[in-house]
Amino acid sequence: MTDLPTFKEKVRQQPENINYGLVGYPVLMTADIVLYKTDVVPVGIDQAPHIEFAREIVRSSIIAIRPRS
Repeated sequence: MTDLPTFKEKVRQQPENINYGLVGYPVLMTADIVLYKTDVVPVGIDQAPHIEFAREIVRSSIIAIRPRS
């Protein structure tokens, strides 16, 4: 989360105002992508780090729910 430029910028600008909206946005974005099983996500260049973070969330979720042999 701390690698996301938007998050770092908001924390730097308003350190006392870190709320769920700021923290939860990447998770909700990931949920939208996964829920609708999208192949293409049209975003601006400023959202590229969020897409990469979404990919990491999905990878770690798959690992967490994968049955162990």
